[in-house]
Amino acid sequence: MATGKQPQYHSYSTNAMSEALKAINDDKISVQEASRRFGIPQDRLSGKVSLQDDDCKMGPDPVLSKEEELKLVTWLEDLAKSGFPLKPDDLLNSVQQIGKATKKETPFVVGRPGKKWYCKPLPVHNLESTATEHPGMVTLSWEPDSTSVQDGFKITYHEAEQFNGDSNTMFVDKQHAVLESLLPGCNYSITVQAVSNSVESNETSVFQATRPLSPIIEDLRPTANGLNISWKSDVKSKQDKFEVIHKRNDTAAESVTTVTVDSHLVLEELYPGAGYEVKVFAISHGLRSEPHAYFQAVYPHPPRKLSIEKVTSTSVLVRWEPPLDSLFSEYSIRYRTEDDPAWVKLPPVKETEAEVADMTPGEKYLIQVNTVSFSVESTRPQEVNQTIREWVELTCPSCHTPPLSSHLAPYVTTCPLVTT
Repeated sequence: MATGKQPQYHSYSTNAMSEALKAINDDKISVQEASRRFGIPQDRLSGKVSLQDDDCKMGPDPVLSKEEELKLVTWLEDLAKSGFPLKPDDLLNSVQQIGKATKKETPFVVGRPGKKWYCKPLPVHNLESTATEHPGMVTLSWEPDSTSVQDGFKITYHEAEQFNGDSNTMFVDKQHAVLESLLPGCNYSITVQAVSNSVESNETSVFQATRPLSPIIEDLRPTANGLNISWKSDVKSKQDKFEVIHKRNDTAAESVTTVTVDSHLVLEELYPGAGYEVKVFAISHGLRSEPHAYFQAVYPHPPRKLSIEKVTSTSVLVRWEPPLDSLFSEYSIRYRTEDDPAWVKLPPVKETEAEVADMTPGEKYLIQVNTVSFSVESTRPQEVNQTIREWVELTCPSCHTPPLSSHLAPYVTTCPLVTT
């Protein structure tokens, strides 16, 4: 058995290194976080970030150099053309002789490779992965080596951030596959190997994250010139942050995006009375979830200068002025007596005056007028009080004139013939 130093190789792929460096440069994550996420030793990653050379090969070094392989292949082809083809054992013996002549250190017993060395299929190429729109699902595709023969392909995958976690394996006979029932928002290490006669090729690896589940908006309420939003995430899904997009619905203004790691947000400096569409996304490893969307209006400004214009024995005419610097769709009007807490609500109006009828003489009323925008009322309704005067009929006993109707004092009018 060969002795000496064992060949050194990395357990991570070049794709993993590229993805880690991209995350550090583009997403501004720390080296420590990139090391944990992509499974690369922190010292190796730090060295690459510091522009140290990292052009080493993934996996063990080949036993023969390219020049030695070319000479061996040419020799085998020449013998075959001359009618003296070699058997597999002759090839293995030749490799052993080359190793002894060049004093190579090999992982083989007594320097002679086993049968798996020459019947092992070549690794697949162009391994591509894509997270589908459905959370927890990834599609894979690859190309087998054109100079190799295989019976099928072995796919192994596990969470990249779970170093001691369980891995899953599946076998397929096509050059594509779909991984289902993955955890949403997680990053997976995926390897594909060609398989021939139960012998597996070297691994071809890729890292692929799954799309997270959509957050759920729990509460969206208006504030003074703003909106207060809170949401929750599914316990089965992981996310790095959230993206909140809001857009005013009555203008051509562009939408505004806010990124946060919290599950709540207060939007400020919004236009009073305007309606906004709000979308909340979860983001994991740069992948967006489907949004949860909601429409909500901001509190409008209240009406101004509410006043009583006319009073009868059963009605009151009120007038007001529209609000300044605010959108609104209509006015709401309600009234109640001083002793009854229950409001009587009138149909909404768009004009700046309204008659409140069917009022009871002798009662004191509170009348309230407010602006409304998308069913959201101002927080400062305008109010006015008015007492409905009672009327009395006065009959003159000494003349035949019709009875006179008048308010009670100080507005009572009497017939001149009526003595007091």
